[in-house]
Amino acid sequence: MLTFIHMKYIIVIGFVCWSLTSYGQTWHEWAKSITSQPSQNNTAFNELEDIGLDSFDNSYVVGTYGDSLSIDSTGVGSFGRNVSAYVAKFNAKGDAIWLKRIFVPQGQHQMQNQSLRLTDVAVVNSNRIVAAGLYAIGSQGPRVFKFSDNDSLVLGSNSTQTFFMVEYDSLGNVVYFQKTYEGFSFDINFIRNGRMAIDDNKNLIFVFQGRNGTIHTRSGSSSFTAEPSIVKYSPHFDSIVWIGYPMRNVTSSSSFFVQRVRTDKHGYIYTLYAIGNGTYALQSTYQVNITNSGKGLLSKTVLSIHAPNGDLKHFDLIHQNPRVCDKVEDILPLDTNNIYLTGYFMDSIKINGVYYSNPITQGSDLQIPTTQDEGYPFVTKMSLRTVDWIRMPAKKSSLRGNWSHLYFSQLVIKTDFKGNIYTNIFYGHNYDISIGGLRDSLAGINGTHLFLKLDTLGNALWIDEKPIIKAMAPNSGRQLVYGGVYQRSIVIDPWELSSPNWFASSYVAQTSEYNIVRGEVSNGPYCAGDTILVPYKALGVFQSDNEFFAELSDASGNFNGGEFELGRIKATTDSVIIGSLPLFEVRSSGSYRIRVRSTHPAVQSIFRLDTLRLLIYSRDKADPGGSETICRGDSIILNMFGGTA
Repeated sequence: MLTFIHMKYIIVIGFVCWSLTSYGQTWHEWAKSITSQPSQNNTAFNELEDIGLDSFDNSYVVGTYGDSLSIDSTGVGSFGRNVSAYVAKFNAKGDAIWLKRIFVPQGQHQMQNQSLRLTDVAVVNSNRIVAAGLYAIGSQGPRVFKFSDNDSLVLGSNSTQTFFMVEYDSLGNVVYFQKTYEGFSFDINFIRNGRMAIDDNKNLIFVFQGRNGTIHTRSGSSSFTAEPSIVKYSPHFDSIVWIGYPMRNVTSSSSFFVQRVRTDKHGYIYTLYAIGNGTYALQSTYQVNITNSGKGLLSKTVLSIHAPNGDLKHFDLIHQNPRVCDKVEDILPLDTNNIYLTGYFMDSIKINGVYYSNPITQGSDLQIPTTQDEGYPFVTKMSLRTVDWIRMPAKKSSLRGNWSHLYFSQLVIKTDFKGNIYTNIFYGHNYDISIGGLRDSLAGINGTHLFLKLDTLGNALWIDEKPIIKAMAPNSGRQLVYGGVYQRSIVIDPWELSSPNWFASSYVAQTSEYNIVRGEVSNGPYCAGDTILVPYKALGVFQSDNEFFAELSDASGNFNGGEFELGRIKATTDSVIIGSLPLFEVRSSGSYRIRVRSTHPAVQSIFRLDTLRLLIYSRDKADPGGSETICRGDSIILNMFGGTA
């Protein structure tokens, strides 16, 4: 006979130290407004398109403007109703070094259906900056535009759209310019940045969409008939390495346009396409059929992958249910086993044969959106075979409530030198958002543009509300240069920027470094309910109403609503959080974590490789109940609160 009166159980919890970085709601090293003054034609506007950085952390910004353009005291002019493009250089301190324009000569006014734009910039080295853009004209439009007073590019007699590149040195001098494609482009109204990429061998990759066009190099030109085409140029545009035709529209009623082209560290080329109803194929091996895709986001996304030698390695839908729309806007491929995507989907998304929604579930092919107006912005890390993780808000977002936000904005995803991920999403509601284990209250009335930083495990390290973001580029330190568009005025702490007119202006800013490093925590042993001290060091300016929290994760190491608060402190600088180990139904696990997070700004710490061991002993509340008598061979079940076997 055995008599049980009291037992003491020990749980060993391994947790990891975290440090914390924030750029949101917080200080910046610098911020500059790129503004256009209104004229009698009231055509003043400008739109930043892309940002590139050199090894000295100089920033190169490209975009489009009308009437005039100024940054600080540096300005360039335009003429009449002309629309021009610009390239600007900022040093690491944010000073405008030079500002160059591309323009139609005076007296050759552009027509209403004309467009001159710079969309991409690639920094080959500190003395070689390549910008790419397009010029679209009508039948009566001028057939010449200029890079300087002495450098002009003349269009062919029959071309309606011309894509071009221009190369600058570090002083802003035009070194070389070249037409890259002439012909008709199907998606001229959807051109955004992301049409040019550069690989580690300095080869430049362009994507053109059209039919019966001409591709140019320094040494000559060649015609093509397929649509679209991926062109890999040698580093100095001397020759074409190869031309790939990743997709052919085989039904006359179908439509598609290029979304992004990126390269990975091995030179593989990844291209995203937004497509509508129809059948799309390259060859019998690769074909997708789209039916009834008119729900919600108006299109679906196809990904093609080419090897460095031009061989097609992959061609398939991202969302593998052909009847439900999605909008994958950007791709960040490190290699074929580490691919990051960001975009929007409706009720659920099917990747590699598995459905994902919120909460994460598997489903059937019959999951059709219940509404065309709501869905989830998402970020995912995946390979061509599996999904490592997918992150989305806990609640759906309005996707149609304010289409101007979706039109002017575009989702971008980048990585820094430590592997952290930066991206932006549009969240069409003003209630709280929860994503990647972090929550924040939103103030937007018609929706909010959010700036996110995530680690490689998918934890959201910070969330911040921002004006529309169109481009970003991490520098060699821990700062991030980013930019976009705004109207009237914005505050990018501590800078307040304003626009002289109602039309959109652009901004560019560099974050300052924010760190919260959690200090050493005693190994214990601790009993449930005991006091635990969690010291931390904070670098940066936190708001006066900020609170720091110390939290214990769930048994899986996640902070998705199942975490336990250890303690909190209202502070803006270094301190110690005095916490208490909670009484809860403990599960034996080696995945528990302790983190520190703040509220203003909303940030949480990032993974650090050192590991601590924490012992938690149950107290009297881990009581199995009264005495129980059993005989040999009998069994008994004990439910322990505050301990575990």
